[in-house]
Amino acid sequence: RKRAKLDSDVKHLNEMWVEVVKKVRDANSQWRKLAEQCMPQLLKEFLYEIKTLEARIEELIAAGETEEAMKAKDKLLKMTTEYPKNIRDPVFSRWQTTDACARPFLRFFVVNYFFCVAIVNSKSSKSYLVKLAKAMLSLMNARTSPQIDEDGADDVDGEEEDGTDEARANELVEAQSADNDASSLTLQPGQTPIVVAQLLFFRSFCDFFQTDNFAFMMKPDPALGKRSFGHLARFILERISVMHFQICQLENGGYKTVDEYKSYIKSLQGIHKGGVKDVCADYFEKTADLFIKRIRQDFNKHVRQYWLTDDKIHYMLGGDKEHAQQICKWMTHHAEQAVIEFDDDELVHPFPFVNREVTLSSFHDNQRGSITLNLRSSMEYITSGVDPSVVLKNEFVKDEDNWQCIQRMADAEQPVDLFDPSTWGDLDLKEFQYRFACAVCIHPTHQQLSESYVQALALVALTGIGEFRRGNRIESTSGFLRYFTEWA
Repeated sequence: RKRAKLDSDVKHLNEMWVEVVKKVRDANSQWRKLAEQCMPQLLKEFLYEIKTLEARIEELIAAGETEEAMKAKDKLLKMTTEYPKNIRDPVFSRWQTTDACARPFLRFFVVNYFFCVAIVNSKSSKSYLVKLAKAMLSLMNARTSPQIDEDGADDVDGEEEDGTDEARANELVEAQSADNDASSLTLQPGQTPIVVAQLLFFRSFCDFFQTDNFAFMMKPDPALGKRSFGHLARFILERISVMHFQICQLENGGYKTVDEYKSYIKSLQGIHKGGVKDVCADYFEKTADLFIKRIRQDFNKHVRQYWLTDDKIHYMLGGDKEHAQQICKWMTHHAEQAVIEFDDDELVHPFPFVNREVTLSSFHDNQRGSITLNLRSSMEYITSGVDPSVVLKNEFVKDEDNWQCIQRMADAEQPVDLFDPSTWGDLDLKEFQYRFACAVCIHPTHQQLSESYVQALALVALTGIGEFRRGNRIESTSGFLRYFTEWA
């Protein structure tokens, strides 16, 4: 009976979703007109996504790609006939879960709004579902208000208004009906719900920085196999350089020129410049600057300060081949300088890194494609806080066999990838590769593997068995889950 009731509820919700989507897509419906006046940006994005899918389906059918066309049709059908399901509750200290929840909320904001309206109109006011719908509508309706002058007049950004409200509404509807995407809209103050502006900023940051870098950290080392996720120490220094320059792009208002922030910047047109209780465009700008400043502080404290150190700089030897050769040359340069006697007033010359653009391996690729760095800028950033005299005393670096291999990699005509023998040429680095893997690759870049292991063992204790059997099970489980430890 419970299953039958659940199936009935799902069917009813899907039917409601279909009707709401139809009304939102109908240019003559009252809901569509209300959406055009109150939430034009997200309405435009929703309709543009549908239109793009429809055009894509036609292109695929014309090209004879039936299978891909069916996939696009299924995506469109699901979008317009099924309400979003299986959305995880956000844990605000875990940005990935928050992002996974915020995206469908923004994507279906307009439909969800009228979906809540339909629930309020179709259910008893005492229903818990109605209470939730009303709370949602209250959140979605919250907008900035203009400041009130002492004489009681509205201060609309310090500008005079021309025309009537009806004329402005007609202009808005005409713009909304135009055959283009949301970037062509001109929003009026008060048209952007506060929560939309907040979530668009969060989505923009995730698109530009958070999602790709988080996904990278979860990857396994391609040379060690699929179960080595979290062991990316040989790539981490160059990736830190990537993240550093990404943050640089956002600082000092730079985020305003980044493509991923276009929707957020557009939404601020719908926020009053001067608002009640200081919730206004200036507030959002200050908040954005403070957020990025805090990201920089936390990045320097928890990432740069830990990884870009004297005892880890040699980890680059097994990473990107361009960076690996430069760090080899940097080491040999300072080793040569160390044996030269200088006068007191004579300075040791820093190593002149090669000044050229390099594209990192496909392992670093993100949603936007390949990643390109200026090699000199990247190496200067990575080595800026490192003492070469301490690096040369590192146990791994000063080992005679290892040092000979480092010198050979520095002198190689072409950069050498330590884990790609096709780049070795006449060099024999097999033993050096093994020593490097044993010394460096076992260093985890995050502890998720250990956390998963501990959680798995905790589940064993929930089966109601005695302490002796629980201990035996834990030992057996450890043998299955931690087999890689023996190799390490």
